[in-house]
Amino acid sequence: MLRWHYKDALSHGRLLGLSLAWVVLCGPGRDALGQTPKPPTNLRIGAASFPNAQSTGIPAGTVLTPYTGPKVITIATTVIDSKVITGGLEIRAANVLVKNCKISGVGSGEDVIAIATESTGASVTIQDSEIDAGSGPYTGIGDINWTALRVNIYNGHRGVHCYDNCTLQDSYLHDQWAATDGTTHESAARMGQRSRFIHNTLWCNAPISLRTAVALPT
Repeated sequence: MLRWHYKDALSHGRLLGLSLAWVVLCGPGRDALGQTPKPPTNLRIGAASFPNAQSTGIPAGTVLTPYTGPKVITIATTVIDSKVITGGLEIRAANVLVKNCKISGVGSGEDVIAIATESTGASVTIQDSEIDAGSGPYTGIGDINWTALRVNIYNGHRGVHCYDNCTLQDSYLHDQWAATDGTTHESAARMGQRSRFIHNTLWCNAPISLRTAVALPT
């Protein structure tokens, strides 16, 4: 079980220009008594209720239809709403919005990303959506200029990855994939410079223990 000292984390974040607020539940798939931990349902720190499966992801009553548009988004201000997206998206335009969607990253090889922004000037907001990063060394969201709000992210060896200028807020990261041979870097969230990490729940309940709950720059 990993215990993260909130005051130490907050001080570290201020030094790095990060905005930090979260609850972290980490450990292997079973606890010291051999029992499978229960998922968080009503986590509270002070007066704040933290995200869980009920408060993130696709809103109840949303009707999803298959996405048939391009997988590489090149038109600015594109909006993708209430779709099932298989194979992920690559964002090459500014101010793209993906909302009320279920996204599954499918691929092979290292660092396949379900939603990827890597081009200069590209940016995306993902909100009220569910991301299945896949069973392998894959990532849910990466790598620059992204905002994730109320997103439910699971599988993959990294829920989110940020090199620069990203916001993860009100989101729930859980059920990560973990390599049995220890050959891949594994973390629920890996945040780089100019990151904002606000009011999230990270539950590291992979079948074997993840190495890191939150990886921050040094």
